[in-house]
Amino acid sequence: MSQGDNLRQLELELRRNGTPLTNYFRHTRMARGNTPSLATGHVAPRRRMPAERRGELWIVDRIVEPQTVAHFLACVFGAPLPNGQQSKFPVLSVDEAQCIQQPLSEWAPPPYDGSQHSVIDKIITHIGSYEDENNLTTLSKELRTIKALVWSGMAPVSDRRWRELDLDSPGNFHNACRYFCAVIDVFHYLNMPAVKPRMRKTYNVIWDELKILEYSLNNNRRAKGEPKVSLTGMWYEYIEALFASITQHAHDWVTAHIERLRGPVLQRLHDIVKHKSTSAGGLESSQEEMDLSNKLHDLVENAAQADTAIFLPMDGYRGCELVSQDNAPLPDAKNPYREQPISFSANKRVRELDYYARVKYLTTYEKWKEFDNTELASLVDRLDLVSKGDSLSVNQVIAQHQARMELRGPTKPPFDELWVIESQRQGGNKRLGFIAYRLSYDHTDEEWEEFKAKFESDVSNWRNEMSDMDDIKARSVVEWRDPRTVGLPENDVDAVRRHFASLEKFDLIPEHVNEGVILAADKAVIDSYLKPTPGQGGFVLAIEAWFDPDDEWRKQRNESPGYPGIMKILGSVLWDDVSASMLLQARRLDDLWVLAMDHPLKLYEGYMPRHAPV
Repeated sequence: MSQGDNLRQLELELRRNGTPLTNYFRHTRMARGNTPSLATGHVAPRRRMPAERRGELWIVDRIVEPQTVAHFLACVFGAPLPNGQQSKFPVLSVDEAQCIQQPLSEWAPPPYDGSQHSVIDKIITHIGSYEDENNLTTLSKELRTIKALVWSGMAPVSDRRWRELDLDSPGNFHNACRYFCAVIDVFHYLNMPAVKPRMRKTYNVIWDELKILEYSLNNNRRAKGEPKVSLTGMWYEYIEALFASITQHAHDWVTAHIERLRGPVLQRLHDIVKHKSTSAGGLESSQEEMDLSNKLHDLVENAAQADTAIFLPMDGYRGCELVSQDNAPLPDAKNPYREQPISFSANKRVRELDYYARVKYLTTYEKWKEFDNTELASLVDRLDLVSKGDSLSVNQVIAQHQARMELRGPTKPPFDELWVIESQRQGGNKRLGFIAYRLSYDHTDEEWEEFKAKFESDVSNWRNEMSDMDDIKARSVVEWRDPRTVGLPENDVDAVRRHFASLEKFDLIPEHVNEGVILAADKAVIDSYLKPTPGQGGFVLAIEAWFDPDDEWRKQRNESPGYPGIMKILGSVLWDDVSASMLLQARRLDDLWVLAMDHPLKLYEGYMPRHAPV
């Protein structure tokens, strides 16, 4: 046995039950607030829907997002799956689309011809109605808004916005970590023992409804000599692809940005350790060194939770061979190490126990690896070496990478984003652009032209790092209208709405333009570009085209308090945040309001986690 093996076994034995500082480090890490909360405090007890708690706005969440069904039905008629591939099953005909919407009593064979409801009505009841509360929970506005983004495969913040917020700066480390926490907490929520079975049940009852539709359609197809369809097979195929896309986008984003922060921290820590080794100052750690070590601990923990939590397993889903693993036996808690490679488990607690024990073992293995084939001069020499914090940190990174490979498999090629797939598909939603109106004439025509040029320069500065966005960018345009040319009064939002409605009535809205939101520029908007306030980006007004202030349903929901049907949108989040999420039907304007309502300007700046700069 080599010296490395001897020292490795010695340390493994000494650290078997942790160290006297284990609990201290855990509590101080939690106090820093740079790692996920496990969604604690963001989920209200079932059937309790408080208006407020600890100052939070609470919002009803559909665990399986309602737009999931609409996107699935598009695939049933030939749209690509969320992974960009085509279904392996036969698609439905246009004529069969009517059957989905008609009551079963009008066309289905026995024994289903007694139902007065259509299959789609039943599915909508299961996924978003209070008649079936299985799919409903109550979340904080913070978790609800980030969950909508994550479910849509969207990043919580764009690269441009990341730079605007200066999240690479050491002084903004906490704010950057809050984005990691937000994304990871979505998966802690979806894997909760009180949530995961309900998401499974919603999927399964929809599978059951589709089985009825499948039987009825195949009865008609058999009479015509046409091949069978498998809507249940397509439903499983679609959800499997959707979950793979959601989890890969989320995990790739979190781990890439963790590495983005970790590199400079490791380099600075290395420089400090190197300086100490050549100076007469001794080995005592400076405050900066301790702060850097804390940052590395936080990044390690964020990566660990991303590796273990960012899964949406399909155990117990109809169509999946794996039965529910909710009550799977846990590994032996007496063994704090995993000397052999670990593998995926659909049970989140099993994944966590295996992963942390594996990383603990591999970190110790890497620590003494260089002594496997060398003789140890003295224990003093070794203690001097291991005091170099950067060496330990590198060992942790290596250990995590190995454990990640074992648990999650090799790195996969990235999927296209869901909104990109939707906007590029044949027959897909192309409505990325907006019609915009000038509301104010306090500026000269020359100043107006200057504003438009600066506005266009601002909002067109997105996704420049991607080469395949030309077609999408060509449709992501703002078409300005001058109300004076059609006799509209100045600063009259209702008149703008009426004019927009007339365009819709006569089918004059271009196919690439959003039909539900209008943009506008009043004096404040124009000044935000001509006379910008330091530290504040330019913005534009967004108007809900069909807003009804007396809408009783909206009042009863009370989830967007004070929403006036109009709000300010930061220019830098217009396309790959606002427009993209609307394209997927993931968020409406009043959903964005809950993140703007507390801003001094009532301005939507993109998703901003709690404690992030405002």
